Amino acid sequence: MQKTLNHYAEVILSPNRVGLFLLAIVAVAGAGHIIVYVLANFFDIRSFPLAGIFHFFNMRDEGNFPTYISALNLLLAGGLCGFIFHHETQLKKYAAWHWLGLCMLLLGMSLDEAARIHDAIIGPLSIYFLGRGEGVLYYKWYLFYLPIVAVVCAVYIPFLKRLTLFFFVAFFHVWGGLFDWGSRHGDGRSFPVFNRSKYN
Repeated sequence: MQKTLNHYAEVILSPNRVGLFLLAIVAVAGAGHIIVYVLANFFDIRSFPLAGIFHFFNMRDEGNFPTYISALNLLLAGGLCGFIFHHETQLKKYAAWHWLGLCMLLLGMSLDEAARIHDAIIGPLSIYFLGRGEGVLYYKWYLFYLPIVAVVCAVYIPFLKRLTLFFFVAFFHVWGGLFDWGSRHGDGRSFPVFNRSKYN
């Protein structure tokens, strides 16, 4: 009788090493941003032919090094949530679907960050159909997302209560990343596809 063997792939991740890696690449992007702004006080690197260097490290622009670092971070975080979802599913835990939700959200944000969907499609359409507001609600489509955010937060409160201390901290790290992503894309200062001056 032929013996059937089950093969499993074991993935071992060190939270400390993963955290240090993500922190390191963010630190590199942040250092590049600071350096070009410091250099801009002494050299005209905002104009041709050095403008490309300034744009490459400038966190207030898009389609550059910080943008792809952000997309990579979101992609890795989504992948980790996917691994957790798979593990929790095997254990038949209730919270597994919450991890899947985080996985899909982060992967979608990674795609948006890399492809600049918010600049090329969402931003222009929101201004064309809804017009522009002022201050925090410069983009009026925020009003449609506020109820969605409220519902998502309500759904995830029971999930948050079940987390261990490590996952509790990691969860807030993820949402801190979401806040950072929103702050980067809420002021309309992207480069070069969509900015306020082009639509004034």
